[in-house]
Amino acid sequence: MSRDLFLRIVHTLEGRDEYFQYREYGIGRLGLTPLQKCTVAIRQLAYGTTTDMFNEYLHVRETTGRECLKNFCKGVVETFGHTYLRRPTADNCQMLMRMHETVHDFPGMLGSIECPTRFWFKEVIADVIYACIIMHNMIVEQEVGYVTDWVDDEAGSSSSTAIPPIARGLPMSFGEVLQRHTSMCSQ
Repeated sequence: MSRDLFLRIVHTLEGRDEYFQYREYGIGRLGLTPLQKCTVAIRQLAYGTTTDMFNEYLHVRETTGRECLKNFCKGVVETFGHTYLRRPTADNCQMLMRMHETVHDFPGMLGSIECPTRFWFKEVIADVIYACIIMHNMIVEQEVGYVTDWVDDEAGSSSSTAIPPIARGLPMSFGEVLQRHTSMCSQ
């Protein structure tokens, strides 16, 4: 992610969400800056690191690091989701799988998202995944100049096959996960 894009996200979240605004606590102690909070969140997403890793150089404890990540992901989804969270076309999926195979040597994968999740609720995990997708699309837009030709469910499908409307959230059962995976692979 470029510095300009990162700062765009930081300043947007700072302007929209009180959590990311720099403030002084009642005891005269300064809080974390928006830049520190967003850096902690991005580093956890990018490197899959634990939250206590940031205590040394960013002065962020484990619980604060988790809180930064949760608020960051929720803020990214709420702020940028309407623009950057779209259902890809079948051609987009094929292109992404070819690119992922070429770059990472993992055939048949669109990518993987790993995070320290054993203690989180499904809604938080969903926000983490959606935030990663949104930031990926923001990076693609910045590097290529556009976000590819996503299908807008509101405007109708550009292909000849009907695509069911996008449903945000996590599947209710493991069987549904397997069914969606099989459906995606068969396309």
